[in-house]
Amino acid sequence: MAHVVVRVLYRVSYSGEANIPRSGQAIVCANHLGWWDPIILGLACRRRIYFMAKAELFRYPGFAQLLRALGAYPVRRGLPDRSALEHTLGLLRQGKVVGVFPEGTRSRTGVFRRAEPGVGLIILKSGAPVVPGYFAGPYGFRRPIRLVLGKPVTFDSSEFPGATSGERRQAVADAVMAEIARLGGRSADYPGSEPRPQAAPRPGGV
Repeated sequence: MAHVVVRVLYRVSYSGEANIPRSGQAIVCANHLGWWDPIILGLACRRRIYFMAKAELFRYPGFAQLLRALGAYPVRRGLPDRSALEHTLGLLRQGKVVGVFPEGTRSRTGVFRRAEPGVGLIILKSGAPVVPGYFAGPYGFRRPIRLVLGKPVTFDSSEFPGATSGERRQAVADAVMAEIARLGGRSADYPGSEPRPQAAPRPGGV
C-alpha cells in the first residue's frame, strides 16, 4: 500500500538498481530528503532492505507494526545504541541488505549534513560493500523524485594508518557521503569526493 501511495504522490524514477548485489551482505547508503526515502529505496531494490528508524516512531503500536512490516527497526539517535548496532551487524552476517542514511536525519533543504561516525563503525565491523544512493528532489505533490544507485564500493581500516578508531569511523563516514555527493554531481558540496575502488562482484551478483 505504501508503494502505491508514493507513486500517486510523486513522479518517482530510479536508475542503477542492478548495482545492488543479488546475494550476500550489502549496505545501501543514501542522502536523506524525506519520509518516503526508505519506501523508494525499497521500490528500487530487488531484495528486501532493512532500515534503522528513530525509536520515537515506534511509540505507537499500529504505526510500529507498519514500520516493522517495511523492514524498519528502532535506533536511539544521538546515543550509543548497542542493540541497534548488533541487530544491524546480525542482519549483515545473515547476508541481508541494510539501508542507512549517513546524515542521521532528513535535510529538507537538500544541503548535505556531516555524516555520523556510526555508519563508519558498521562498515568497518561488517566489511560489507557499500552501494551509494543519491536522492534528487525536493519532495512536493507530483514533483519528480529521482534516485540514482552507484556501483558497490569498499572501505578498509588499513587506508587510515595512524588514525584512532574514532578518526577511522568518521573518515569512512565522510568518504561514504563524498561518494554520494559525487554520484549526484555535487562533489564540491562535500569534501574528498574522489572515486572509490569498486567492490568485487559475488558469484551470481553484479
